[in-house]
Amino acid sequence: MSMLAERRAAPEATAQSTENPAPSGAVSFAFEHKVFKLKPCIFARGEGGGEITMRIALDRVSAKIPLSAIRKHFSIAAGSNDDLLLAQVAQALRYVKEIRPGDSIPTEVTTGQASWLVEPQFRAIARAKLTMSLIDWLQGANTATTASPQEIMSLVERPETREKVMQAFDKIAESLGYPSERKAEIVDLVEQIASELCYIEALRHRFRGARKILFNCRNLSGAIKPERKLVEETIRVATLLKKPVDRIFRQFDEIDANTGEIFPMLREAPPRIEFIRKMRDELRETYVIWEGILTAWERFDPTDQAMIADLLRQTYRFAAQYYPQSSSW
Repeated sequence: MSMLAERRAAPEATAQSTENPAPSGAVSFAFEHKVFKLKPCIFARGEGGGEITMRIALDRVSAKIPLSAIRKHFSIAAGSNDDLLLAQVAQALRYVKEIRPGDSIPTEVTTGQASWLVEPQFRAIARAKLTMSLIDWLQGANTATTASPQEIMSLVERPETREKVMQAFDKIAESLGYPSERKAEIVDLVEQIASELCYIEALRHRFRGARKILFNCRNLSGAIKPERKLVEETIRVATLLKKPVDRIFRQFDEIDANTGEIFPMLREAPPRIEFIRKMRDELRETYVIWEGILTAWERFDPTDQAMIADLLRQTYRFAAQYYPQSSSW
């Protein structure tokens, strides 16, 4: 077990959003106006990431009211609790699909921390990569950026790794101007960075399915030859999805380029952590859009033609809705 794994994580840095501040101390969408007491009352974006509306039932008729019109329509005063919470709705819908009165405000909006859970395996991967980066820095190698997560996990479990990590901490603390008695601060800082990067590792894993979808759309036309229209749609889906899928993985490449070397990351920790969180939130926002279609493809069976046809139709609707040909992607 590495030195990192033995220490508890340092408290996470907070970077509360001030773009649309919530009411002081607010942790939930605790609206006060009686309109928000109606059932159902749901805030959500329109199809394809369109306009945000509030869906409510009035006189047994379902109504959708644009977020931009709610204040005027219900005489909500500027600066009031409800006014400030409405300003948070658009920000919050980057990270969740819908909001109901009483729901928690995502911590991405209030503190800068992630509001979703990460499986232990991704914390272990992030910690192992940073451990290997320390050893790479000490030895002038680049294993952390070239080896697979599985290879890195195996390497850091070797008995000789602990000694190398301790040497690296001593050397890097000295290079950063920390006296030996403050070496623990560097250990805590590395652990804090690992606690940020684990979300990137989790998203990287979850987005693997996007490339599989693109691959299948390019290679399944033979299984649906009798349905000419579906074959044509499949070809179009592959065209529509290529740019957004490429963009997703370029973002991961950008993160790796900015976090691959341990020394500059420790020397400039606050802006590096801010960058990681920014990229995490952008990828999370994209994942909220992709989650449904990624989940649908988890049941893919190459021998089931009916299932293939259904998945391809779903994917065509998804691509046409979010990534039409005219998109800036």
